[in-house]
Amino acid sequence: MNCACDSHRGAKAGQMENPKRHILMVDDEIPNLNLFQKLFKKKYVVHTASSGSEGIDLMERNPVDLVICDQRMPEMTGVVLLEAVRRRHPRTSRIIMTAYLDVKAAIDAINRGQVSRYISKPWDNTELAALIEQELRFISYEEENERLALDIQRRNVELEKANIELESIDRIKTEFFSNVTHELKTPLLSSLGYLDLLLSGRGGEIGTGQKKYVEKAFDSIERLKDLVTDLVDFSAYERGLTTAVMSEFNILKVINAQTDIIEIQARQKDIAIRRSMPDKPLMVRADMSRIGQAVANLVGNAIKFTNQGGRISISVEEREGMARLDVADTGIGIAPEHLDRIFERFYQVDSSTTRKFGGAGIGLTIVKTVAELHKGQYGVTSTPGRGSNFWIAIPLAASGSSPDGRGFAPKYGRILVGVIDPDLDELRHAQNLLVAEGFNAIVGVTIDDAVHMASAHPADLMLVSLSAVRGDEAAEKLGMVKTGGKDFGLYFLRDAPENGSKLADQADA
Repeated sequence: MNCACDSHRGAKAGQMENPKRHILMVDDEIPNLNLFQKLFKKKYVVHTASSGSEGIDLMERNPVDLVICDQRMPEMTGVVLLEAVRRRHPRTSRIIMTAYLDVKAAIDAINRGQVSRYISKPWDNTELAALIEQELRFISYEEENERLALDIQRRNVELEKANIELESIDRIKTEFFSNVTHELKTPLLSSLGYLDLLLSGRGGEIGTGQKKYVEKAFDSIERLKDLVTDLVDFSAYERGLTTAVMSEFNILKVINAQTDIIEIQARQKDIAIRRSMPDKPLMVRADMSRIGQAVANLVGNAIKFTNQGGRISISVEEREGMARLDVADTGIGIAPEHLDRIFERFYQVDSSTTRKFGGAGIGLTIVKTVAELHKGQYGVTSTPGRGSNFWIAIPLAASGSSPDGRGFAPKYGRILVGVIDPDLDELRHAQNLLVAEGFNAIVGVTIDDAVHMASAHPADLMLVSLSAVRGDEAAEKLGMVKTGGKDFGLYFLRDAPENGSKLADQADA
């Protein structure tokens, strides 16, 4: 047996970045081994063995990348040897060298995965060199792919860890944000109250000059209070604490009322506001305060970014089953590259705009959230230097409701639905979905709550989360209530309902 070990010395001399590959030649004809050694020892670390057992033993002690062996050897054939190599060293590439009469055996070995390929014997030096180079190149590709895969896996772990840390930081920031805004609101309201006392004369007489300053202070604090209110609401949205108080009302009245309030700011900038409203009421089932907040933000935003003497057009129409509000202005407009992000939280087109016009960058985020809360739509079109058109669309209420909002009967008002889930956020989400679809919905946390709902209220349909209790226990307890005379539908939910309309169809059936 021969072993050319000069590569290890070369590696110590600074070749570690591109170490020589180890190849093994197994053949019972010593002249062939000597020739192979002579041909390739300068380029590779060449190992040679004169029998299969000797080759296997050598591989246990050396990192061999490629094995080439003769098929016809007295102790064991090349196919048997390479099959053993595949079991013990599956990453090592295998080539069999065969005479013409053994080609069939070599092809069979390739098909069975014992070898990669074969070369005829006696070999052609150029062909053999090219074959070895190609096999080793494949090995390099596989190693690079594995390295990249490991690198991607490592980076994914790092990204996941970073995301967890960011979520934690974001949660802490949101909680701090919420606490600060709530703390600000109390002294602001108190200050407004005292200033109102002064302006009304109930706090004593003040001079004309002082009254002017008090009015300016009142206006400034009023704007600050509106900003803090937006921040408080935004914080609630961020933490998932929003609950919609749904009622049916004419959305035109809310739009006109909000526009009347904000129109004072428009007059101060000599901005003309034109309104275009339909004659008939547009009834929506929504949270009136949230809708008013979205309208105020859209109109206020238009006034803020419209220059002195500009124009604002406020139009409402019924479109595709929705009440759509468009607020168009002749303001500074928005460049196309910013339109996709304009509704993101805290996003400002540029810092100079922020300093000039003010604002925290959450008004449009609230508009987006209100639209999503009501399963509505929103959008914007704009031309820099010519103005923008922001819009929001809220689904109309079901036909047949009273036009003034009094005496409104939910679509499925005859059905009382009980929901049981220990996760309060999921519970609130499910209740909002059911109420939005026109159900009467009551909620509880435990299976005992469900029993109480079924017997005391009584509920017509019971939705029980599987995370609340074992199905057999729930069925047994609720079954006892059924036996007592009240029959109701009982469904077990793997997840909280995501689609209220599908649930409505099921309940109605």
